[in-house]
Amino acid sequence: MTLEQLKEKVKNEIVNEAIISLNMESESELFNLFKERLNKDYHLVKRDISSKEKPNMDCVLKIVMDSVCTVFNVSTQDIISDKRKAPLPDARHAYVYICRELSDNQIPFKYVCSSINRDHATGIHGVKKLTGYMERDKTFRAKMDIMMGMCKKELTV
Repeated sequence: MTLEQLKEKVKNEIVNEAIISLNMESESELFNLFKERLNKDYHLVKRDISSKEKPNMDCVLKIVMDSVCTVFNVSTQDIISDKRKAPLPDARHAYVYICRELSDNQIPFKYVCSSINRDHATGIHGVKKLTGYMERDKTFRAKMDIMMGMCKKELTV
């Protein structure tokens, strides 16, 4: 067996073990080594369901802000400002809602809302209001799904 064949065989075994670990929703030692290496070298933010680590909060907030600004076609400065003209309030509420959803409610309302110069009570009210919108309005729900997808894509890179 040549060195190239041996490398290919080992690579295939490693990939198969990682796939089996993912399918069984358990983590092997090899898979944990991969995650540690990737987190250390590439500062990945993705957090597995079984992981107890907290996500990098500032990175999550930045990614969510970018996606909200893109979908609502507003600037970051507009979201942070005191302006109340539509669609800015909905964009702020969407920002808080998505930040909380992506972090499995690990990022506190106070932290998320302080990043857009708002009180935590405003964030709580916005999430309740947005939940009602999404139940009634399919187009708004689709917009939220687009933003969630954009954020998840960025976080899993």
